[in-house]
Amino acid sequence: MTSAFNPVHVLNLGESKEAAENDEIHKQVRELAKGSKITCISSFGDKLLVGLQSGVLLSCLVTDPHAQDGFSITKVDSINLNGAVTQIEVIRDTRSLIVLAGSLIYVVSIGSLSIEETLQKSKGASRFASISEVDATHEIRNFSDSDDRVDDDSPSVISRLAIPIKRRLLVYTWIDTEFSSFREHTLPDKARAVTFLNTHSLVCMLPSETLVAELSRYADTVKFIEAAPPTNLQAYHGTQEAAGYMSYIGLSRSPRPKAVRLSDDLALLVRDTTSAYLDETGRLVPSYGGISDDMVLAEHPPHAGRNKHRHDHSHQLCFNYTNKLNWKIAPAAVGIVHPYLLVALPSHVEVRNPYTTTLIQQITIPDIQHISHNRKISYIATGTRVIRLFSTDYISVIDNIIEMGFLDEGISLMSKIDQVLLETGNETEGGEEGKSLKERKLRELIILKATSLYENGDIEDSMSLFSEVSAPPELVLELSKGLLQDDEDAGDVDHHEDEVNGEEETQADDTHKETGEGKNHTNGSGKNNEEDSMSPGAPSITLSSRDTASIHTANRPSPALTSLLVFLTDTRRKLTRITTSQEKIYYRGVELSNDIYGNAEQAMALVDTSLLQCYIRVSPGLIGPLLRVKNYCDPTVVKTELSKLSKWKELIDFYYGKGLHKDALELLVELKGKNHEFTSESIISYLQKLDAHNIDLILEFSKVPIEEDIENGRELFLEDTDQATSLPRNKVVAFLKDVSSLLAIEYLEDLAYKKHDDTVRFHNDLALLYIREIEKSDDASDKEKFSRKLLKFLGRSTHYRPQTVYSAVPKKMFEQRAVLLSKMDQEHDALVIYVYDMDSPMKAQNHASDLYGKDPVKGLESLHELLDILLTPPRKGPKPNIEAALKLLSSQGSRMDPAKVLNLLSDDVKISEIYPFLCSQIRNTTATANQLRLRTSLEKVYAVSVEEEYLETRAQSVRVTDSRMCRICLKRLGHSVVSVFPDLTVVHYGCANAYQDILDRKRARPLTVGTLN
Repeated sequence: MTSAFNPVHVLNLGESKEAAENDEIHKQVRELAKGSKITCISSFGDKLLVGLQSGVLLSCLVTDPHAQDGFSITKVDSINLNGAVTQIEVIRDTRSLIVLAGSLIYVVSIGSLSIEETLQKSKGASRFASISEVDATHEIRNFSDSDDRVDDDSPSVISRLAIPIKRRLLVYTWIDTEFSSFREHTLPDKARAVTFLNTHSLVCMLPSETLVAELSRYADTVKFIEAAPPTNLQAYHGTQEAAGYMSYIGLSRSPRPKAVRLSDDLALLVRDTTSAYLDETGRLVPSYGGISDDMVLAEHPPHAGRNKHRHDHSHQLCFNYTNKLNWKIAPAAVGIVHPYLLVALPSHVEVRNPYTTTLIQQITIPDIQHISHNRKISYIATGTRVIRLFSTDYISVIDNIIEMGFLDEGISLMSKIDQVLLETGNETEGGEEGKSLKERKLRELIILKATSLYENGDIEDSMSLFSEVSAPPELVLELSKGLLQDDEDAGDVDHHEDEVNGEEETQADDTHKETGEGKNHTNGSGKNNEEDSMSPGAPSITLSSRDTASIHTANRPSPALTSLLVFLTDTRRKLTRITTSQEKIYYRGVELSNDIYGNAEQAMALVDTSLLQCYIRVSPGLIGPLLRVKNYCDPTVVKTELSKLSKWKELIDFYYGKGLHKDALELLVELKGKNHEFTSESIISYLQKLDAHNIDLILEFSKVPIEEDIENGRELFLEDTDQATSLPRNKVVAFLKDVSSLLAIEYLEDLAYKKHDDTVRFHNDLALLYIREIEKSDDASDKEKFSRKLLKFLGRSTHYRPQTVYSAVPKKMFEQRAVLLSKMDQEHDALVIYVYDMDSPMKAQNHASDLYGKDPVKGLESLHELLDILLTPPRKGPKPNIEAALKLLSSQGSRMDPAKVLNLLSDDVKISEIYPFLCSQIRNTTATANQLRLRTSLEKVYAVSVEEEYLETRAQSVRVTDSRMCRICLKRLGHSVVSVFPDLTVVHYGCANAYQDILDRKRARPLTVGTLN
């Protein structure tokens, strides 16, 4: 056994050595007691409350009640009541005492120790039960005399007092420290013991049965549920035992039964020398055979293997209750001192785990009659002495229990310890520190339990527990590393361990088989593994590869590997939520954070890599989905594992997801010559998924596919996709010019004509590439095609440099040179090329005409230049082309200056030859004169209309009388300054802006009937 409490004497009503240190206080106590015995005790904060048989209620002030050394009683107050004080309970929220004395209940103030109220209706009471808790499940509020009740959603502090008197049950209710209601109900029989489970469930032990009273919101009604045995009781104990089970609940009358509240939904019932557990539904909780009734914590747990499966096989660790706890003598008192159950027997006090009934400690103090606990301070008392029980550090107690081999017992206790009791320092209120410590310690113990299960071969349940507490993946994977090894590797390790460990390992295996959960599982250093696992940073108990090799057989998937897969999947889901969510993540009430897993990215890498290895062995079809989403798998492991299986597509998908594009492309290049599934198209398809940041890789690995088939280049660079559009064009152009001129021309044409890219460099490159193709092509049709393209481009584009292109154009490409000369404003040279080099005056005429359409000034100069060139050849040899000049005058003469034309014409030109030109000039002159006369007439008409409007406006007038009102402010105009609008509306000068706004709004909307004139 271990030590859960250290008893220290506090108060003695008789003569004793302990009283010597404070004779005055103890003398005062003895005088007040007058030889009377202690009949009940209670406590609240630093006050110890003692009820005496004489009717005296003592309130002792204890200095520093939490300190084991140096505490003492410094002050004693008292109050005399009628009759022996048999029960004291505290209502914390009202700071009141409920005292039962002389079959009457009093409400006493804790501070002044004065009677606040006497409950006259409680006369004849022999016991009562009280509770004070925050209750958010019922919307209970005060109500007026009219019984109008106000409900809302905020929680209330509910205090109840239940008093059984013969066959009556009185229920008092306080809501938020204010009295709310009093109700009286009828019981089937006299209640011998009562206790609250929660604010709406009351356990009543009658002479022949046990009931659970369900109280309504305001205790208006009560529903009694008779306690019943579990439906599967016979399956565990048999019919005869079930009958006996009910007999001890109902038939015995002496001594008085006891009902102890363990939690909000569970009570311990004690009658005579036996006990049972009852839940709030009225059902007796059955036994699952976990621990024997007389189980005692010893240095070496008996039959440890029998306790190996004391948890259910759901995905939770769950400890079950036993339905019996027998004693040879009926206990004098039973009380819950969280997390322990105290049972007072004639010779000693038993300290047990209330949920497994395991005996943890025996306190050898005889004749204990009373037990009191107010969550942090515990007292026990005989008829004359009061003893303070100081709790041993809970963590130390649990560690001792674990060292003795009772791992389940330690977990059970740890799960029931109130987090406030685990706080450091002076155990101040709050609970966050204690909660964190409890969660960490409980998680540590359950991990140790799961490790023990794994060692004993119960891998499925072990992995379930690891998932429940979100165990560190590195611990679990170190434990189960043999599951992820290949058979050959496992065999090698097994052979090596056999050589090293020899007979010692065989003996350890035999011990392991005999003890089940056991205590002597040693590692290589000979230390106890359970102790090692409790130390910071130490690994838990691990299986050797030889142990797991028998599990991981050729018949895959094994249940062990499947369980590991479930754990890894669950851990991955939690880690993903931790790393992606900005909000706090909770799992079964525990916050998941980086503190649980350490470095989240490292944990994710370990989990994902191991998950991949599990998929390879269990479900290869899931490899692809894992690698195609965001993952943290180790690239080296992935490459090794997938290469063995020739899963090249999955490996390429993994490389893409991890951004290892060069590795993926190198693999595609390598596979192209070995595997018919991978071709140049595969490389192009991969390159199409890359963005502009990977332009160097795109250009490097696209060269060979483009050289093999230019269509690959079109798919990569000319497809209308966001990827192709986003690539840096200057790098692409430079690359394509070196790889394929034709593809470069297509790419530049796409930029110029479709994407309307006005970059000068690209336009220059396109023109120069056209020229290059013309020069190097031996096919006449190709030369003609690119010549037409060049001519079209030179005429349409305005973004290239004519000087650069002109220097590259061959001299025989007359028309292209003429276009370029025109772009350089050398119209004379361009026209000379058209007329004399190309012998096409018509093209020269069309060129001048087009230029006139774009710029009339330059076009007119060009027409005159052309006429001069035709009549006065700039070169020696050619004769004046009178015929072409006359055709020019015939078609374009109307645009030309007649004076300049006549000066250019020679004297030998006949009038009849220029008759069309003269006619066109006369028509132009006549049309211009007619337009001037028409405009003059229209302007005269307009002047007359304006003058008429002016006269009409000057003739308008408005009469302002004394009674005329302003349409805006509705006041008389009087002699104020006014404004008159065109519609003859008169308003004050100050109201003019407001009326103008009205007019503006009317103009903005369609006219309607009834608008203001």
